[in-house]
Amino acid sequence: MKTIGYIRVSTDEQDLSKQKHLLLEYAQQHKFVIDEFIEVEVSSRKDQRERRISDKGIKIIFVRQPELSTSGMHGKLLLAIYSYIAETEREFISLRTKQGLAAARANGQLLGRPKGSRNKKGLILEPFKDQIRAYLQLGLPISAIQKLINPQLERPLTYNAYKRFVKIT
Repeated sequence: MKTIGYIRVSTDEQDLSKQKHLLLEYAQQHKFVIDEFIEVEVSSRKDQRERRISDKGIKIIFVRQPELSTSGMHGKLLLAIYSYIAETEREFISLRTKQGLAAARANGQLLGRPKGSRNKKGLILEPFKDQIRAYLQLGLPISAIQKLINPQLERPLTYNAYKRFVKIT
């Protein structure tokens, strides 16, 4: 049976090398060799390998909290619980994201792709095409052109809208 050491850090303060050292020390004390290490930094959801962990006969050993390890009789139950917790956390993240977007909309914040270079009548910047070309030939950066043209528009456009307009014309 292959032994895999799984190291996961979820904050910048945690250190992969310290956890790897701890796993190697544990393996030496219990007289087994870790064949491979999986290192995951700042992870928020389980990947395919973790979800199918019980199907492959893999055991999880928590060095600092052995009661949470899946090596005992309760292993399948703990894997089911861990899977449920991960799935529930994904649902909570989705719910919090949707609530945050709804709150932003309620506060009048515009969401999604910035309103840019197109409107129902065509390109918003089309009437300024020659003026923009002249500014570009003078060597003005797009940000300066944006500052010159935006006051002439009903609604100011973003830098990216100008960038897209320059790219397509």
